[in-house]
Amino acid sequence: MKNKLRRNSLIFAFIGSVAVAALYWMGLFINFEDKSLDFRFKMRGVEKPQSPVVVAAMDDDSMARIGKPPWRRMVHAKLVDKLTKAGASAIVFDVLFYEPDNDRPQDDLAFARAIRKSKRTVCAYSFDYSEVPVSQVNEKGETVVVSISTVTKAEPVELIVGEAAAVGYVNSFPDPDGNLRRAHPVFWYEGEKYAALNLLAVSVAQNKSPDEIMQNVTTIDSVPGGWGYPGREVLVNYRGPKDGTFNTYSYADILEGFVPDEWLKGKIVLVGSTALGYFDHYNTPFQTQFPGVFFHANIIDNLWANDFLKPVSSWVTLLLIFLFGVVGSGMFVPRLSPWLGAVTALAGSALFWGFGYLLMTRKLFALELVAPIISLLGNYIVVFFYRFIIEQREKAGIKKAFGVYVNPHVVDQIAKNPDGLKLGGEMREKATVLNHVANS
Repeated sequence: MKNKLRRNSLIFAFIGSVAVAALYWMGLFINFEDKSLDFRFKMRGVEKPQSPVVVAAMDDDSMARIGKPPWRRMVHAKLVDKLTKAGASAIVFDVLFYEPDNDRPQDDLAFARAIRKSKRTVCAYSFDYSEVPVSQVNEKGETVVVSISTVTKAEPVELIVGEAAAVGYVNSFPDPDGNLRRAHPVFWYEGEKYAALNLLAVSVAQNKSPDEIMQNVTTIDSVPGGWGYPGREVLVNYRGPKDGTFNTYSYADILEGFVPDEWLKGKIVLVGSTALGYFDHYNTPFQTQFPGVFFHANIIDNLWANDFLKPVSSWVTLLLIFLFGVVGSGMFVPRLSPWLGAVTALAGSALFWGFGYLLMTRKLFALELVAPIISLLGNYIVVFFYRFIIEQREKAGIKKAFGVYVNPHVVDQIAKNPDGLKLGGEMREKATVLNHVANS
């Protein structure tokens, strides 16, 4: 009977593992896995940046002193001159300059001159995605209106960006749950390869080409973004929340000389808005409403240290699903008592989670944890209930068959160990029979 139970337990565990593997392959665990990665970041806490990146924040204080955006280009020109004089290695504007200042064209000229003089300024543009209604004739010859997805490259003011050391795109592609975990350092559009603002910031600071910087970076095919165009993405190794992670100085303080030059010398200075209502914001593992300028700071830091997280192959996850489901729940755990089996399954899940956490924090591998743990615990529950039902049914049959003829204590012993029953009795070398006769 035990052999039959073990064989059937193995079959049920295998079927359960196939089901978990199919659900995993269909992507039904993606959101749970993403949340587990977020939780690992929170467990790890803040990590010290390794690059010389600082943020020049267009914050509420700066807006109180300079005014509400958009600021005059003359103001930006003065900042560029100030940072150039201080010896910044790169001046990076996470600000889009799409319209010329027709009222003050001299401001645009001053800004362009400051950029040309610095030889280290990086400007930004974006790719724009939209749904355009188009009339088409269907198979029935009827004219219908359908939506066509289009991607266009926005063009900033040439007078300004034409003087920049580099110009990069600032698009990001959040995951299906709205959280931003991945970045696209390069993007192919209409057969040409374009570099992101953060990649070009490192390129200018290190005086290397983007290809040189990316040659040792582990990338994967773009998922889920890309707008239909091929691209490569990286899994961001976030350093921490916006406060207390990267050195941040008020734009106005830098402009007015309250930030010492030595704090800016050799730094990659990211210029961007952090004032509520004036910045692009994202959800990240550490916080919601995360300003885009700090997202770029994290990418720059990862590029500088070459320590993006490395996703583990899906084939490894599938192997673990079957290993935990078939070997763990189907073969090993059923040999234990129900309580010991449950404790073992839970302890195994906890140990696997701890291993995944250490693998991320020590070796930068992002191992998928959810599907293998579901396979282990789910298959254990299935096998446990199968064994429980079969054993209870067997015990009930034994008690019904022997209860009338055999002492109830003996029946209980037989029910606990039905494999002890053997037809024809059992041969022993010596046996002593004690016959107790009660005197009346």
